[in-house]
Amino acid sequence: MILRGMKSLVQAAIFAVVMASSASAGSISPNDPVAITVEPATVYWYNVLYDAPTTINDTFTFQGGADPITATLQANIIVGAGGPQSLSLSWIENGVNQIAQWDLTTSAQAVAFTFLAGVEYALTITGTVTGAGYGINVTTTPIPPAVLLFGSALAGLGFLGRRKRRQAMPAAL
Repeated sequence: MILRGMKSLVQAAIFAVVMASSASAGSISPNDPVAITVEPATVYWYNVLYDAPTTINDTFTFQGGADPITATLQANIIVGAGGPQSLSLSWIENGVNQIAQWDLTTSAQAVAFTFLAGVEYALTITGTVTGAGYGINVTTTPIPPAVLLFGSALAGLGFLGRRKRRQAMPAAL
């Protein structure tokens, strides 16, 4: 009987992971005058490689949706024939609060945060590169549905264990 309960738990966990990972994807463009309205379970990405010496001043603008959404921002250098002379990232909330600032020439970076409802966010990449570029991914995660599914599976196991103990108790007397 315990094996049957474990099987149900594993099935519920797999279902939760599949539900949480079924995200849509969308390519974004820098310096777009229209803010990207953030949706749950979506990956926003942009990758670029420059062959000639280039000065970069790219801004991506995001707008929080109707509800707060948990997300992860990842940024990395794409090294081609040359390399970055300087490349930095700035992540600002409402034009005032700086959430993160990185020097991308040293290593890839990632940060978790929450898009608040109705708040505007600006991601700015600046620097100079020759034969290099950068890539960014903003991944929103639908954590609450996964947590609810996993929690219901654990509750089901708890009730199953309680029922087994109750059935075993009269036999012991």
